[in-house]
Amino acid sequence: RAAVTAAMAMLIATVLSISSARAADCCSGPERFWQWCAVTRVTPDSIVVRLVDDGMTRTFALGSVPLQSAAVSLRRPSDALIAVGEVGGAKSLLALGVRVSRGLRLGVMLGVVAALLVLAALLLSGGPRSLALDEDDRYSSSKCQMMVWFGVLVVAYSATLVLRWWAGGAAFVGGVDVPAKLLILSGLSALTFATARTIRQLKENRAAARKPVPAPAGDQKSDKDQPPRPRFPADLIRDGSGPPDLGRFQMIVVTMLAVVVYVIRVFACLGQVELVCTTSLPD
Repeated sequence: RAAVTAAMAMLIATVLSISSARAADCCSGPERFWQWCAVTRVTPDSIVVRLVDDGMTRTFALGSVPLQSAAVSLRRPSDALIAVGEVGGAKSLLALGVRVSRGLRLGVMLGVVAALLVLAALLLSGGPRSLALDEDDRYSSSKCQMMVWFGVLVVAYSATLVLRWWAGGAAFVGGVDVPAKLLILSGLSALTFATARTIRQLKENRAAARKPVPAPAGDQKSDKDQPPRPRFPADLIRDGSGPPDLGRFQMIVVTMLAVVVYVIRVFACLGQVELVCTTSLPD
């Protein structure tokens, strides 16, 4: 538990140290170079902004309906972001977004985590822990990995929805696509369901084979006859009561690294919310 707590503290410290206010990154579409600005005036066909870097005022035409809708729906004109590029030999506005502070991003993500834990506590009699136990009352490494990725997916998706609503209003709620790989990792795909059903059947057969034979009446039960007690995280790297397995240990380490990297990626991506009809979570 102490190691897990220390790992979580390191993760939060790493996330907080990321500088993504003006990162050349975007959750949807090609990578863009965002410039921080303050919107001073919006007309039906143009937008006037003051760039934070040099204090210069620029006027851009709103050459498309999505840009016009984004400019009208902009809720944070003082924290706006613009992406400018060359179109037809002239500088044109490519995208409009909103800059999101680290504190707001972290607060929204932690709020989703808290809501998810409360929901699990209300719906599950044994709490989230019961979902990670196998048929033989041991922690399942595959279930734990699936639970972690499902939690990451819910946090990333919900935080994106909340911040899109915060930045542009109800018109930008929804329209968030989930990459297929993330669906597979979190268990929300037909492929994962089919694979999980096969694995579950194999584990049920193994648990039935390990089930101790009932002792005759009057015989005293030995310690070996006692049902196994779940041990975390030892169960994740052991196959039953055998010694630690190298393959399981490698998978757990790789999963932890992948989760940390993806959470940092999502956190950085949420630093700039592009006001578009459809966006996508990072792959």
